[in-house]
Amino acid sequence: SLIDFEEACHYYKIFDLGMAVIGLCTEKLRIKLEKVRALVDGYQSVRALEENEKESMQYFIEYAAIATSSWRFWNYNIENPDPEKSEKHYEMVKIAQDARAIPAQEFLNSIFA
Repeated sequence: SLIDFEEACHYYKIFDLGMAVIGLCTEKLRIKLEKVRALVDGYQSVRALEENEKESMQYFIEYAAIATSSWRFWNYNIENPDPEKSEKHYEMVKIAQDARAIPAQEFLNSIFA
């Protein structure tokens, strides 16, 4: 198990799942739907997702990637400038774009069918 207390707060549970997807279910900056399905199946063996969570999951994956991109930009360009990592945020931009590009019905069918 993992516990990340860096930004612990009361927030949408589906956001945590979106963060897990961008961290665990991507390869070469692309979302791997078969990995997302395995992650979601495991998650739902403990807690079933509500319908509105299922319907919004794709958006929260995109949101998680955008939030991570923002953090990387701020950290590597403003707070702790590092020329070698100054463009690292673009990786998350590409993942966010990939999340958005998946047709909604394809996403839902791949994960919840």
